[in-house]
Amino acid sequence: SNRSTVFSSMEIAKSMREMALAGLNAREIIQTIGPASKLAMATMESTDVATDILMATMRSFNIDMANAASVTDLLSKAAIESMIDLKDLGESLNYVKATSSTLGISLQETTAMIMALGNAGIKGSMAGVSLENMMRYLALSMGQFGSANQKKALAALGLTMQDITDQKGNMLSMLEVMEKIGVGMNRIFGDERNVDKQSVLSRLFGIRGKRSAAILANNPESFRTLFNKLKGADGSTETVVRDLMKELNASIKRAGNELGNVWIKFTEAITPILQPLVYLVTKVAEAFTWLFKTPYLGEFFSAAIAGFIAIK
Repeated sequence: SNRSTVFSSMEIAKSMREMALAGLNAREIIQTIGPASKLAMATMESTDVATDILMATMRSFNIDMANAASVTDLLSKAAIESMIDLKDLGESLNYVKATSSTLGISLQETTAMIMALGNAGIKGSMAGVSLENMMRYLALSMGQFGSANQKKALAALGLTMQDITDQKGNMLSMLEVMEKIGVGMNRIFGDERNVDKQSVLSRLFGIRGKRSAAILANNPESFRTLFNKLKGADGSTETVVRDLMKELNASIKRAGNELGNVWIKFTEAITPILQPLVYLVTKVAEAFTWLFKTPYLGEFFSAAIAGFIAIK
């Protein structure tokens, strides 16, 4: 089979309609529908779910629809390479994407953080809310409205604003920031004073945000590994879909072979039963043939049959 998707024409058409209702023009729909259907197949989701998440993500991060394939690769890679599924990822992004986009935090970095939280058992809305609080409180601490407690918390880690911002005053990447906070925590507290660690994280990131901060700062290597996996995501969805289609086609072929084997077994099993019946039918047919070929007798039976049919 040359089909490149398991979805029906009706499912694809429904997704294209949803894209049109969301405001995409014909060119954008054509650019997006292929990646959306592949995202759905690679992550074992419906085309509706995949389409909604793909469009919402691209719009929130101001990504042109021409780059739908790249975003698809990133989203599918995240779902495949972590303990979250596409729905978990979409739900988390719903809560965090506005703050991430405003702070200039890339989709790749945001997704890597969501993956790290998911691997630690924090998924969906819980991950999104915690991560959004973490980033919002951190950004607040760097501005003129940052609280004295936040600045004390940074100082307790041996850090200043200059350590987590660039020359223009913009926040460094979250990967760099969390690595520096992790190093500061280890340098000041080591494996001890867990209460003080929690106090510092709570002051710096808020009650909800500290959960994300603790996971990312305590294990920045995992964060970086996941981030690097997403950097190499280009083309990964196509590979997954191609492998799935090969497996599907092989399964169909195996099913066809098994059906052939079942038919052979069936005919072998029923042959002993049918043979006497076939023999009997053959002999009856031969008897009628002989009867109709016999002079006078054949004519008599033919006339009798014709008369019977006429009477009926």
